[in-house]
Amino acid sequence: MRRNKRPLRPHQEGDDKEEIAKLRKSLFKEFEMKDLGELKYFLGIEVLRSKQGIFMCQRKYVLDLLAETGMVDCKPADTPMIVNQKLYMKEKAELAEKERYRRMVGKLIYLSHTRPDIAYAVGVVSQFMHQPQKAHMEAVLRIIRYLKGTAGHGVLFRSNGHLETQLYTDADWAGDKGNRRSTAGYFTLVGGNLVTWRSKKQKVVALSSAEAEFRGIARGLTEVLWRLKKQAAGGGGGTEDFVDVLLKIQKEDSVGVPLEKIAIKALLLDAYTAGTDTTATVIEWAFTELLKHPKVFKKARDEVRTILNGKQRINQDDINNMKYLKAVFKETLRLHPPIPTLVPRVACQDVKVMGYDVEKGTRVIINAWAIARDPKVWDEPEEFRPERFLDSSIDFKGLDFNLIPFGAGRRGCPGIAFAMATNENILANLLHKFDWELPNGDKADDLDTNERTGLTIRKKTPLLAVATPFSS
Repeated sequence: MRRNKRPLRPHQEGDDKEEIAKLRKSLFKEFEMKDLGELKYFLGIEVLRSKQGIFMCQRKYVLDLLAETGMVDCKPADTPMIVNQKLYMKEKAELAEKERYRRMVGKLIYLSHTRPDIAYAVGVVSQFMHQPQKAHMEAVLRIIRYLKGTAGHGVLFRSNGHLETQLYTDADWAGDKGNRRSTAGYFTLVGGNLVTWRSKKQKVVALSSAEAEFRGIARGLTEVLWRLKKQAAGGGGGTEDFVDVLLKIQKEDSVGVPLEKIAIKALLLDAYTAGTDTTATVIEWAFTELLKHPKVFKKARDEVRTILNGKQRINQDDINNMKYLKAVFKETLRLHPPIPTLVPRVACQDVKVMGYDVEKGTRVIINAWAIARDPKVWDEPEEFRPERFLDSSIDFKGLDFNLIPFGAGRRGCPGIAFAMATNENILANLLHKFDWELPNGDKADDLDTNERTGLTIRKKTPLLAVATPFSS
């Protein structure tokens, strides 16, 4: 998730001497205190200043921990944890020394204040403080061995000329062998600087990997919304975006209905889901069909490279001239609409349709997948032939009911233009900058096009293709 860039006012950069002097005078007036100069060391945290910015680390704290645990001469580990390691409580397993385990984990938790690279591993081992086993102790010692080789690592804060907020989230699925709960993590950057990071096991069992991911996103959004509220209260300025508008509506209660935080998170999750899963699905299907039909692939690739004629960057004017590429996407959306049954409608009045009486309040589900494969409407509907759209005015914007992958009318997708611009740009770049082939000498006819159900209709087997850089 990316946020708009906000200009910095002079006093926000931290080097406004007049503001600093005013703050110092105010503090002296309210509290009995001494000015000890610039901060260099505080509670095990070292603060170093340079032209690059402010660097915070706990190098001495790490060295003291190594000495305390007798691991000064240990062999460093490459990672804080073994890849894909699953720690859990085993029955009748050998126990570790509880007090030593707790003391070491406690120090690692404090060390996480400047070491986001160990946050996840420390979060895992901290779950077994009540009754640590030998395997858990070995995991703790591995973290310390990792610290041996990275004692000088920390966090750098520097001025990048903006206050853009970025949020990144991730989650596993049923990672805990004991209770099958998932672990989610997130981190946020403000002005290009890492400011918060967290990893925590989810409170409920997610029934799918998608649910685990969405719960992780929701937790990260809570952090971002809190920070943006604080920023707005301080007069952050800048151009309003979607999140700013939602927060403004919540504050001013301008729509007559209370807009709670959970509703804002739901709206953001809807926008995120609609703009990512469907886009990825369409790209995968388009590329699958191209690889399965070499002649179509060559025609689309040649069009892209001819129009660009040696250019490295693609702009919208170039894409507007790629008529065959656009036909490829229309044919892809016809055969593989990402959401085959459109968003449900509800009849607002009694109506007769094709001889059937439909009562008011009836939920209506439209099968866009079946419409797009109807032999009464399409010639050879099961064949992938982009040429059918080259001399046709049929489009997917909701005016031609033979092709409605985005729906139509007031319930149509509001992000059609953005979605297709993204899809076309991605596919044009893939065709322009790489030559492609199937792995292990596989033939185009062997490419699997079976579908699997879900929020979107994805390939049952993920697409694998080998890319070779193309130099024009």
